[in-house]
Amino acid sequence: MEWITKQNILIVGLGLMGGSYAKGLKRIGYNLMAIDKSSESIQYALENDIIDEGDDFPNPELIKKADVVIFALYPHVFIEWIKENQKYFQSGIKITD
Repeated sequence: MEWITKQNILIVGLGLMGGSYAKGLKRIGYNLMAIDKSSESIQYALENDIIDEGDDFPNPELIKKADVVIFALYPHVFIEWIKENQKYFQSGIKITD
């Protein structure tokens, strides 16, 4: 994963896929943020040191800090999320799903 540096990684969607990414990346030392519509999922991830920061809505401050965004969303949700929130992306941000 040469394209990822030890910068801020934002995971959007903490279900099975996003949660697995978060656990693996956190284990090797990355600074992780997450956005998920479930406040319970965010709270669990914070309490169990799976993420460093998180919110249950597309918080512009988290999005602006992200150097990399990993999406773990259904395709139709992904498209809408990008349309509504891409204005907060840093120039040169890397995104993947």
